[in-house]
Amino acid sequence: MFFMRIIEDVVSKTREYDNTDTSDVYGEIRDLLNNKIGFSSLEEVNYTNDVEEGVVRAKIEGKDFYDKYFIAENDIYLEIKPEKVKITVKGKLVGNYPTDGWKDNLFYYGYVSLLHKFLVSKNQGQYEDWVQGKINNLFDNIEPVFQ
Repeated sequence: MFFMRIIEDVVSKTREYDNTDTSDVYGEIRDLLNNKIGFSSLEEVNYTNDVEEGVVRAKIEGKDFYDKYFIAENDIYLEIKPEKVKITVKGKLVGNYPTDGWKDNLFYYGYVSLLHKFLVSKNQGQYEDWVQGKINNLFDNIEPVFQ
């Protein structure tokens, strides 16, 4: 099944933590994401560990499915250096509309775009608030890891 995707950036936040013990930060954050935050789907997209420099970089993708059309995609970027951790989270709201069969034409794309813009966007505000709340909850739960 193919989909027309309408992507809207909701929020982007970055926090840096200095003078911290980074020995097991990655494991603690993964545990927090798996057990406390509660994404519908969580996937480690990229992970690199430069042993010589002691730098770990990772991208973790967390998704929440709101209804049959809307998904929140949260990209979590981690950069862990000796005594310094940088966390960036980018939250997006994605509308997925099927384009199988007769729906794969320019008229349908125009119709869905207008429908999304004028009707669906009214309900979309609630979903954007949920994305913002999830990211705030994530950072609220991460803070104790670094104290």
